[in-house]
Amino acid sequence: MRMENALLRNELYSFAANNLRNVNLRFKDIGEVIYALRESAIFLAEIEKITGTERQYFDFIEIYRSISKNTNQELMFYVSSAYQKRLEMNEKKREKDKDSFDEMFSAILSAVIKYQNKVIDRNYLFEENKREQFTTDNSEIVRTFLSYAYDDKGLSLSLFVYFLLNGGFLYVDWMWNSKADNCAVLKNKLDEELDNSNQLLFLRTAASELKIRGNHTVRQWCSWEIGNYYTKNKHNKYVLAFYDDANDNFFLKSFKVMTRVVNGVIS
Repeated sequence: MRMENALLRNELYSFAANNLRNVNLRFKDIGEVIYALRESAIFLAEIEKITGTERQYFDFIEIYRSISKNTNQELMFYVSSAYQKRLEMNEKKREKDKDSFDEMFSAILSAVIKYQNKVIDRNYLFEENKREQFTTDNSEIVRTFLSYAYDDKGLSLSLFVYFLLNGGFLYVDWMWNSKADNCAVLKNKLDEELDNSNQLLFLRTAASELKIRGNHTVRQWCSWEIGNYYTKNKHNKYVLAFYDDANDNFFLKSFKVMTRVVNGVIS
């Protein structure tokens, strides 16, 4: 069950949308990125209210039909396709239980992530954004390494803004490094960042939190990052849990659940 004071995705999206102009990041069209984050927040807000409750499949259907009427066309292009596909699958299996709710929500969330990734990819000015501009003038800033198993640019960008405006620096690899062809070069870069980090935050997949059927082991690359950090710092390891704070993954047993950030420090 989700804790009362834990953050939700829609809250982080909304925070980033309201504050993106207050951080020194460059975009081709920052307004488009803000709009995508804000629309995503509005779309998910009502649905996320009933995650972590004794949710019912038809609760999702009713809420979805209501909010989809006022959602922008580009977001709905991705969402409606995922919704219809999942709806057909559930009808064939005649499933209307909690698992069906979670599978539907996971499919919808994946579509929202895909939409955000497209908007950010066409607007983020990689060459003009340098990590040094956030850390060089403040050697005392608390540094946090974000370990994540999948491409979720909207959420990781929102987390970066949230940390920065709460006194910390969150290292998000995609924001500073293009995709590396040489694995050894990438490992060296990440090793340096891990060595300079005061905290590690692990971002779980929604499917893992919702316990969607499938393999939810920590992926190999994240395992390397976590193991590497553990050799440097056995403490200050956190996991972000939006929908379920029951940490039943053996590999993450020693991780605390993040609830907020104050002066860069996770609690």
